[in-house]
Amino acid sequence: MRTPSLLVTLSALAAFTLLPAPARAQTGGGGGGYPLLRKRVVQGPFRWEFSSFRTCGQYANGDWWVRGPVTLTSITPATSFDPAQEWWRNGTMINPSAVDLTQGLDNSIFASAPGVGAMGYAYDHSLNIADQLPFTVSAGSSIVTCLSQETPGGRSQVRNIGVLTVVGEVPDEGSFRPVYTGPGPKLSPANLSEVKFARLQGLPTAQPTTLLEPLDWSAIAASVDGVWYEAPGVARYMKRQSRPSDVMPNYGRDVQGRLWDAMLPTLMNDYSTQDKRATVIDLVQIGLDRYQIGLQDPALFENGVQYYGGHWDGGAGHGDGAKLSIYYAGWLLDDTVMMDMVLPAANLANGPVWHAFQEDDQPFVVPDGGNCGLCGYGTYLPAGTVDWGVGHFYEMRAYGCAVNDDVHWIYAEPGVPCPPNGNGSQYRICCTANTWWGSNIISRIIADERGLPTSKLLFTPAFYAYADRYMQEMLTRGYTPDDWQLFWTPMQRHCFLAWDPLY
Repeated sequence: MRTPSLLVTLSALAAFTLLPAPARAQTGGGGGGYPLLRKRVVQGPFRWEFSSFRTCGQYANGDWWVRGPVTLTSITPATSFDPAQEWWRNGTMINPSAVDLTQGLDNSIFASAPGVGAMGYAYDHSLNIADQLPFTVSAGSSIVTCLSQETPGGRSQVRNIGVLTVVGEVPDEGSFRPVYTGPGPKLSPANLSEVKFARLQGLPTAQPTTLLEPLDWSAIAASVDGVWYEAPGVARYMKRQSRPSDVMPNYGRDVQGRLWDAMLPTLMNDYSTQDKRATVIDLVQIGLDRYQIGLQDPALFENGVQYYGGHWDGGAGHGDGAKLSIYYAGWLLDDTVMMDMVLPAANLANGPVWHAFQEDDQPFVVPDGGNCGLCGYGTYLPAGTVDWGVGHFYEMRAYGCAVNDDVHWIYAEPGVPCPPNGNGSQYRICCTANTWWGSNIISRIIADERGLPTSKLLFTPAFYAYADRYMQEMLTRGYTPDDWQLFWTPMQRHCFLAWDPLY
């Protein structure tokens, strides 16, 4: 452990009243070089003030840590109550839990999500420590502060999230931030020195010639900077209620589009490690957060299915992107355990507990004898055909039949003796496979670079086969690669069309 010299410590004390703590900036080092004694830290719109000088520093991605225990005396933004709207906003809580689904950030976070009260998602004011200052926080804690929207009940209701980690020991230089959920000890899950930047160089993936302008790497890094927060333990459409709007989109389709638009350029061999560095650090931190959430205790029991704390299952397009973000981070950290956690074999095996990912949940192969009696399966779509269901494998586990599967592409197909069921077919082309091209090509590039066997591919054979069917069906139906229903973002279109022939 490296300790500040006396000269550094005295200099920090003398300069403290003259120089504010710097805002969020990637440092690549635990504490951004030497840790310093501070009486407050500032990160974007967030400021935490302490009762005494404490040793503070920054993680690799720029998030702050403080050596604890620490007594908070002031938090910005300040929490407040609007009696006219019965609205608590800008709350702060310690270690949001995937097991106890209550939260203390904003009492209107789930106001626009139907039926959440029956599921246990509720505001508990006793968890909002910002209304209890001064408040002492022990080491091994994550202080999570919310910047709420200007009005209550939005989707998302959260503008931004700040995380200050209270540690027992000074982290090593280059440490990544521990996850913001769950109990301590809040040890760093990885170090910047472990990131295999060399794997991003030498791939046969030049910038597509159709991308005429050089990339703006500052803008790319900014697009994935900040805390990509999600209320732990919540499922499907409820995730979007807590995703911070100043940092990330709230809908899964758009979350995935943003991630892949940042991830795909890191695979282009036209650019140096230094160009990619800031973006990669942010992407690895996002993947680490989701991985650690996925390792937490079971949090949700729904219709006979037990989930781990991190679940990004089907149901429209809400869960896309988590699976590959974990796989990508594990690849660059050379962490095979991390990569294996998101493989289909770990998540579709028969059993009562699973990590749920939308990309595993929706594509399926029509079984012999049809699809539990649903109209058109086994006849219009014969056995062995790959298809898509809005929540196929979840519904099979929960109900014994995927009741929302629909043989119709979206509109009524000639020769099918029943109408579209209207319970999900519209999501087929708006919100799912049109964002999967980034996942498709990135997963195959990673597998090829590592020489992985088929059993280690990130997605099921049905996923890759359905992606091919989706392309063929959409082109047959008059769509073109320029249409967003085929490729959600131009970056995915350019890279997939240029690189797919290579793999």
